[in-house]
Amino acid sequence: MDLVDRAELSRRHSMTPTDFKKLQDLIDNYCSQPIKEVLVELSESGTLKMENCCKNSSAQISYSGYKLLMQKYIETDIPEDLLRNMFQDFFSSSWNFSCKTDGESKETRLATRHPLKPGPKRETLTQFVRRLQDLSKVVLSPRCSSDGDEADYSFGEEHTEMISVKELVCCLSLLEAGSPEDKLEFVFKIYDADGNGFLDAEELEHIVDQMTILANNLEWDVNELRPILQRMIVNMDTNADGKVSLSEWKNAGLTTVPLLALLGMGTSDDGCHKFIMKHFKRPTYCNRCRRLLFGLRKQGLSCIYCKFTVHEQCAELEVLQGCITTYCSRNSTSQEINVHHWVEGNFTSRCSQCSKSITNITGLSGLRCRWCQRTVHDSCQPAVSIECDFGELRCHMLQPFSLCSPNPNCALDLQIRPSQGVCPLLVLINQKSGGKQGSKLMRVFQYLLNPRQVFDLGHGGPGPGLKFFKEVDNFRILCCGGDGTVGWLLEEMDKMGFSKSPPVAILPLGTGNDLARCLGWGGGYGKEDLKEILKLIENSIIVRMDRWHLDITMLPNGSINDDDDNNNNDKIPNNMMNNYFSIGVDASIALRFHNMREKHPEKFSSRARNKLWYFEFGTAETLRSTFKNLQDNIEIECDDVPLDIVSGMTLECIAIMNISSIYGGSDLWGSDGQRKQDVLITRFSELSDSSDILKDFDLARVEQDLGDGKLEVVGLESCIHLAQVKSGMQRGKRLCQCSKVTIRTKQKFPMQIDGEPWIQEPCEIVIRHHNQSSMLMSPVHPRG
Repeated sequence: MDLVDRAELSRRHSMTPTDFKKLQDLIDNYCSQPIKEVLVELSESGTLKMENCCKNSSAQISYSGYKLLMQKYIETDIPEDLLRNMFQDFFSSSWNFSCKTDGESKETRLATRHPLKPGPKRETLTQFVRRLQDLSKVVLSPRCSSDGDEADYSFGEEHTEMISVKELVCCLSLLEAGSPEDKLEFVFKIYDADGNGFLDAEELEHIVDQMTILANNLEWDVNELRPILQRMIVNMDTNADGKVSLSEWKNAGLTTVPLLALLGMGTSDDGCHKFIMKHFKRPTYCNRCRRLLFGLRKQGLSCIYCKFTVHEQCAELEVLQGCITTYCSRNSTSQEINVHHWVEGNFTSRCSQCSKSITNITGLSGLRCRWCQRTVHDSCQPAVSIECDFGELRCHMLQPFSLCSPNPNCALDLQIRPSQGVCPLLVLINQKSGGKQGSKLMRVFQYLLNPRQVFDLGHGGPGPGLKFFKEVDNFRILCCGGDGTVGWLLEEMDKMGFSKSPPVAILPLGTGNDLARCLGWGGGYGKEDLKEILKLIENSIIVRMDRWHLDITMLPNGSINDDDDNNNNDKIPNNMMNNYFSIGVDASIALRFHNMREKHPEKFSSRARNKLWYFEFGTAETLRSTFKNLQDNIEIECDDVPLDIVSGMTLECIAIMNISSIYGGSDLWGSDGQRKQDVLITRFSELSDSSDILKDFDLARVEQDLGDGKLEVVGLESCIHLAQVKSGMQRGKRLCQCSKVTIRTKQKFPMQIDGEPWIQEPCEIVIRHHNQSSMLMSPVHPRG
């Protein structure tokens, strides 16, 4: 392929910032193992072999091996155009870097870019394999199919394009979650070709190239970053021997603030800034040099804890210090006094002292306290009390003097001592919920509250946060996620064995959010002011919610059928029910939706598109009528009394409900009628004759209550009936209200529990009361 052909191929297939964001989202949401562990697994299984490799070239991998590796690493279907564009980016950059330009050799270019002596070396695939076997037990090569032929994953019109394994592994490792120190060490070992514990000029330049490309795809201003990285390379060779050791590499990397931000800066040191690269929509000034931050992309670094902002070139090591103090030592003399933490400028507000406006159009002006959010003019600041009262969010705040540590230099084993009148809020956030809304909420809550009371559920689940607050007598929990996240939290609370169950509020980030709707928190977070939501939580009402346990027993003729096309979720997702359980047509639609989303996540990028998919699957079920006459293949007992569902009705779905919302806000039972506690009705447990059933007029007078120890059994006649319920035109067929439900199925059916679907063989399902949890109900009308 000549130069023109390669240029045309690069133009057609190259990653855009949008592609790179998709790649990062896929890694964040679907990667359960680091790249080195994936390589180990593929090697030990024999999937990656050494046959058909180019053994005389530097360590490279073909498109077939690359595609296999990516599919194993990202555990879902990856769009083909994204795979091709990424491969072409690596292919083009590797070819361009190794090529001579304008009569200048690569060695000459490297020598002019930094003063370390270049030591170019070519590592063959065999040598690279042996070295990685020592590091990670890894073998890299193109994939071979089971019959011995190379898998047909050709790129373009040829099968011979190869990309650098080092560059691929380096890029993916930098995008993974993990500490900057671990990432720096892994990248060092990958590029230490001869294994002598040192990096030379060529190896260092490759690393800088990779990090620059990564920053460019993250929409950083690389014109500022690259000189910073090159200065770092020059300064890290402390003994001037022309080589860089691992300790020199790590010391330099961990003291270069922009590089730390690029690697996912994480520091546990109290009083240290945590910077992220950010694009500012309004004029913003550097808090160090006081000059304007400018650029079309991300212009500067901003601390997520206190909003201290700097240019990349101004972000030196000493800038890390000066952030908030989140806890105090046991022997601190000022444990009961917290002073303001003022940050200068970059906001528009009114002065809390003189009520005049504060603007930052021409430069930094005014001060804002990070704790109480009070804003004042510089001239008004001396008149403000030295003690901070933590402002409007005081009741939720885990105040620094409420956290103490026996060791003043260590944040381990912190003890919580809440102040009088304070009910601290534990915030648990599922960053994968709500189309990446969770990651933005994480940063906002870390700014509004004490960062130590905000936990990411992606790092150990609810356990770390619950253990941290377990000894606190009076605290609340805010769960940011969908119904599945809430169920996960409640299960972990059961395991923790709280003597007094803390009440849980919900900030809905999922798809259905039925429990959040029922409790008045709305159907989804719509970028409302989080301060207002925290005020609602302060005034919320504690209610008790029933939770139910499912015992599922396979019948003698029932067995899992692995050959079924839809049988991708035979493992029961959960045996605890908080919201509802259903069997039939609605579960079939949910299962089709779930399977399609797992295969093609890029097709489910918005709620509007999700509704269109539901409409398509619902239309298909309407035409097929797969579950017509469901009642003929199912038996139901309510409080051990058989329920007659055969006579006089045709059903395609049966739902067992604990709350009043299902299918993303539909009222299946119907809310008309008087309050349950005001009505005298007959229930199965009160019947003397087991053959009797509730009369229609009795059920018509019953309303749901999520804490009454009762379940509602409802039927749907068809998909059309289901659509009418979702539109609010109809309600379901009320069948019964009881305290225990037993279901026996005669054939395989799709089922779902709290929105999680699966295929179930013939079985007996017994639903019993398990316990009650404390939930927080919004004091105002539901937000959506």
